[in-house]
This record gives sequence, structure tokens and C-alpha cells, in this order.
Amino acid sequence: MKPFGLIRTEVARLLQVDPAGAYAQKNVRDYLQRRYKRIYEHEDWPTLLEIADVTLEADANTFYLDKKYDHLLRAFPDGSFWSADLYHLAHFGEQTLPDNSVTGTIYDMASLGKQGTNVVLSAADTPKIKSASTSDTAVPVTIEGFDATGNVISISTNTDSSDGTTLVSVGTAFTTITTISKAKITAGTITVYKSDGTTALATIAFYEHSPEYHKYRVGQTPSEATTITCIVKRSHVPFIRLTSVAFMEMDDALEYGAVAEGWAEHRQMDLSEQYEARYQAELSNIISREIERNSGMLTMAPSGRF
Repeated sequence: MKPFGLIRTEVARLLQVDPAGAYAQKNVRDYLQRRYKRIYEHEDWPTLLEIADVTLEADANTFYLDKKYDHLLRAFPDGSFWSADLYHLAHFGEQTLPDNSVTGTIYDMASLGKQGTNVVLSAADTPKIKSASTSDTAVPVTIEGFDATGNVISISTNTDSSDGTTLVSVGTAFTTITTISKAKITAGTITVYKSDGTTALATIAFYEHSPEYHKYRVGQTPSEATTITCIVKRSHVPFIRLTSVAFMEMDDALEYGAVAEGWAEHRQMDLSEQYEARYQAELSNIISREIERNSGMLTMAPSGRF
């Protein structure tokens, strides 16, 4: 797959503009970002679907999806849903279906929206922070939550001033962490650890200000820990760096689509329609190849567009 910088250069040349000029730096970048998001939102991509197991703790009726997932498509009682007696538990927007699988339990689920980091510690602990990149020096990182007496606290600590990968203690003990954030885009992922410096509690990706997790509520509360297997859609991550690559091999489709948008903006509709047709043709080829490679997964995805 071509990196974002190379795709941007090729689109600029097709639009007959200087690849190093201000137009390519901003407008061509915007064309590519818009088309990339459009493909993500409006096309059926098996590549974007993943299987995720989450644990519903005993006497609890809520769980969080990992932040790398945008939303849950379907949920099943356990990891044995590949069997012939498959009935999914809940299909959002539709009536809950009866469950004829091994557990005999019907779950009615509801989304509670996106919330901040949710880390509950077994005992009060003083976290430490560091970056995955040495260049992330003196980056302000804020941790919010509750202390041992139940008070709401917010502590801001800078990463190490000379080496971002050096652990730095926040100096205050937490029992619960509800939100973590940083002041700017960083070169590497910021990780919050327990005081031992090895147990990771939460992360902030280089492109994030503050991570958000999708929270779900289950209508019934299990008496023991229960595994729920979910089919989830991966989150969209925009192009941030010139070295970023698309979520799959769609270089030509992205180029043609961005060129179509560029010519349309300049009222060159004949040229725009030509590249739009090439975009649609390439997109159809990619989807066909995806279906062949991921036929098993596709049968579990909703039949319409996401």
C-alpha cells in the first residue's frame, strides 16, 4: 500500500498542480480525507469487521468496547456461536431474537454512548506515565478520577523533560481513573501504568486528545462472569502523517475519488465524471476481492450499508 504522502503527490499531478505547493498541502489533503471517510462510512468493508470477546462481570450489567472499535454490530452469548444453532442475542434497532444456543439466556442491550477511560483499581495506586517516543518530552498529561476517600481529583503531569520514554510518577494515588488526556498530538502513544511501571492501565494514541470507549448496558445481570462475543466495526483513523496508509489496499480508488472531487471543485465536470467512474469501477473490484477473501465474516454482517 502507498503511504499518504505518495498518494497526495500523485493526486496533485493528476490535477496538474505543484505537488509541493500550498494547494497540494491543503486542498489535495482534504480531498483525500473526505473520500477516505466516505469509503469508510458508506461502503461494506469486511476488513473493518472484527470479532471481540468482552467479559460481563458477575453482578454487573455494563461493559466497554475497546476504543479501537467504533460500534457493536451484533452480540452473542459466548465463543461457540459458530455452531449450527446460531441466533444472535441483539440486533440494534430491531426486536431482540430468542436465543437457542447453549446458554439459554436472552440479553437485551442498549448503547450508553461514548465515555472516557474506565479503570477501577483494586486498591489506591499512584500511576506513572510515559510515551513510546523519546521525542515526546514535557507533554502535559491529565488524569481525572477518584482518590481513596472518594473525592474527584484531576492531576496534570508532564512527561520526562529529556526522554519521553522515561517513566514519570503523577504523585497522587487514584482508585478510579475516568478520563485521561494530553495537550497535543504526540509522536508516540502515551501510556498510563500502575506504580509498578509495567502494568498498563490506559493509552492515548498519538492522534488522540482523549480516548473514548463505547459503553453498553445489558438488560439482565449475570450471577457469574459471562463472556459475550461481539462483531464490531473498527474505528476510522484519518490520515495524520505522510507515512500513514489506508485500512486496506485502496490506493487507486482513493486517488481517482480525490481527483474527481478536485475537478468538481474547479467546475471541470467532464473530467470529474471520468474520474468518478474510474473510482466506482475500482471500488467494485476491491469489494469483490474483499468478499472472496472474507466470505465467512461477511455472512455475519448486516446486509445493508453500515
